[in-house]
Amino acid sequence: MRDQNTSHFSSLATPGDSEESRRVSQKFFGFWNTLIVLVTTFGSFTIPFSLVHQDPNTIFYYREAILTLLFGLDIVFSRNRLKANHSVQLFEITILRSYYKRWLFLDIIAAIPFALFFPFPILEYLRFFKLVKVVYLAFILARTHIHLSNTLLVAQVLYWTMLLAHWCSCGWLYIRGMAGNVTTSDYIEALYWTVATLTSVGYGDIVPATDTERIYTVVTMILGYSLMGYLIGAVAGILSKKNPTWEKYQQNLEQLTNATRHAQLPLDLQQRIHAYFLYKMERGFGYDESSFIKELPQGLRAEVSLHFRQEIIEEVPLFKDAPDEFILEVAQHLAEHIIPAGDYIFKVGDPGDKMYFISRGEVSVYNDTLKTPIAALKAGDYFGEISLFNDIPRTATAKAHTYCHLYSLDKDLFKNIFDRFPNVQAKIFNKAEIRRKKG
Repeated sequence: MRDQNTSHFSSLATPGDSEESRRVSQKFFGFWNTLIVLVTTFGSFTIPFSLVHQDPNTIFYYREAILTLLFGLDIVFSRNRLKANHSVQLFEITILRSYYKRWLFLDIIAAIPFALFFPFPILEYLRFFKLVKVVYLAFILARTHIHLSNTLLVAQVLYWTMLLAHWCSCGWLYIRGMAGNVTTSDYIEALYWTVATLTSVGYGDIVPATDTERIYTVVTMILGYSLMGYLIGAVAGILSKKNPTWEKYQQNLEQLTNATRHAQLPLDLQQRIHAYFLYKMERGFGYDESSFIKELPQGLRAEVSLHFRQEIIEEVPLFKDAPDEFILEVAQHLAEHIIPAGDYIFKVGDPGDKMYFISRGEVSVYNDTLKTPIAALKAGDYFGEISLFNDIPRTATAKAHTYCHLYSLDKDLFKNIFDRFPNVQAKIFNKAEIRRKKG
């Protein structure tokens, strides 16, 4: 059933080119972009270090060959990807086009092995222009994987902090005249000085001795202040992104506290209300998705509703083999309910105004005696349809046996939708008749 219903989502949400082709392309470029970031990082670490540690010529030539080959291929692959834009999300297309319109010349410069043709080691640093591409890739990743945005922000802070500390360490070794004779201990000492200076700690055990060293120290301190400002801004940005579920839980607790003070609610009732709020928070039900959906155009609203209701659609056998149009219609109009254990969903004689679908939990159905359940319903079942088909009050009582996550379809919407899909209506009607006769 899961595979069957999953096809509804792929067929409705992905028009155009084949899903398999899109998936393969996304995986390849995901791997390729990761490789480019790693190679760029490798160059960003090894090139400055070669300034103070004389590498053998073979290492220099291998590094130049690898960077030239991969950076050149990256230009070709990225340009071809933009031409075959069926495999690229619209947002990613916009960002990549903007990048290549403004910064393509930097990619080209970074791919040319100037240091092989001219005897100036500083020309190797032109490879650093590729870091602009790393910034763009990080931006795309953060916008296309929004749920990872905070994690990615922390990763970027650590990435640039490590790069900056390494660069400053290599620079410190160079201006102190230690180029060519650097040991591991020398580098660790330089890294220690860099971190102490960048963080403005400055223990004073390693001090600049010449004007050049003092000027370099001042520049490093300024960079440190800028870095600290960026770190504080990043942390403040993360903290300002409130978790809507947690925020709603806190609001509910505050309202419960005020209600308790005002109306002197019994302790047992307070605990039951708190347990209800806690259940909703732990399962992420505090987010108001309806207001988000209302802001979307009709086409996007249908697809988003479909994905929000994916769990219940996959659970309910009724939706198996149902037309895609029917599933789309129902998904947009399902209302969500959380019912605590022991609460009545409806009782005998109540107006029949909704049909219910069970996503999680168990529901017990009773006749008017309320003694022994005549039916025990679980996830994937539906109930309440008898009153809607016959336009009569409730003929049974439904009670939540456990905490229940339900979806309901309003009576008017029920008739409007099912009248247009007679095959589905007949399936529900037959089951309703069997239940009515048993009841």
